[in-house]
Amino acid sequence: MAITCIKFTKAQKDSRLGYADLSFGNPSLTLKGFTLWQKDGRRWLSPPSQQYKNRDGETKYAWTAFYDDKDVQKKFLDAGRNAVDVYCEENNIFFDGNQQLNEDLGDMPF
Repeated sequence: MAITCIKFTKAQKDSRLGYADLSFGNPSLTLKGFTLWQKDGRRWLSPPSQQYKNRDGETKYAWTAFYDDKDVQKKFLDAGRNAVDVYCEENNIFFDGNQQLNEDLGDMPF
């Protein structure tokens, strides 16, 4: 199953690069609000999340969409990151000093 980035909003601040909306499946399911991050040469995509305060009053974030199987979750997020890279490359969206990464992830298990 292919994952497609249908929108990316560049919003660079600290390690955050921006926000993406991803679509997959047939019929298509679109999830909005993924965040693309980069730090120490590593890039990753995190699912949509909701902000909350813990008992100590600290701001925390909880994912609102996730797979129960951590391996499937990682493959999905890696494929989503790749889809964002393709979208950014096709739309000439570049990040300060960062190269786009594209990798073949093979068949997806979902």
